[in-house]
Amino acid sequence: MPPTAPPRSTTASTILLGNVRQQFGAFGIAAGCGRFPPLALLNQFLAAGRDPERGDDGGAWSPFELSPDDYAIVLTGWLATHPDTVVDDLGAQTWPDWVAALHRRVAGTEDWSESAAAAIASADTASAAPVLPETIAARALAGSVPAAQGNGSDALSSRDRGRLFVECPCCRTRTVPVWRKLVPVAGGACIACHRKWRFSRVALPLAAATVLALVVFLIAGHPSLATLRLVLAVTFVALFASLLALPLRKPR
Repeated sequence: MPPTAPPRSTTASTILLGNVRQQFGAFGIAAGCGRFPPLALLNQFLAAGRDPERGDDGGAWSPFELSPDDYAIVLTGWLATHPDTVVDDLGAQTWPDWVAALHRRVAGTEDWSESAAAAIASADTASAAPVLPETIAARALAGSVPAAQGNGSDALSSRDRGRLFVECPCCRTRTVPVWRKLVPVAGGACIACHRKWRFSRVALPLAAATVLALVVFLIAGHPSLATLRLVLAVTFVALFASLLALPLRKPR
């Protein structure tokens, strides 16, 4: 007896799980943003037969599409692990446009308030809809995502690069190189969303004062100037700390 092919909803759930596990997978980012594609856009992704985020390593499958019932099962399982998610096309008509809109939201180039009303309306519609029956496939999907994945924010926070980077206002992760901040004229670019930032207008005079304090500290080497050196050392540390604490701002 030939083996029975798994339901399409189960296959789709496995594909989505594989994408979520990727660091920059579209569905991992979508989970963090609380968004899920509608049936037409999801079918475009599944009909492509390839996950561009995974390349040739398990990122290909036989193209297929979901029926409305299959989509309902997949969505039910997704909502079980991401309860704050709403179905939102993000104003896109194609799958690449939906992914691009998703990245624009993460990068902060799109105003979240523009779609707030639509999101609320979608949430109200979803809450008014009848509850979908829980099936074996839905329960399997609900248990298929490890707890470590959370709501997708772990995939975004994994981009945090540590103390040598400052926080990007869009990504909310430390992904702007700190040494770029020491050159206020140049500004810095986030290595995650690639958005360029400038620093506060007081950064340049503050940096100049820091350099001046350091130069005077190095020159004032006479023993009788020990107190001056101490004051200059404290001033240098304070100015340097203030420079690093300056907020980022949008470029002109």
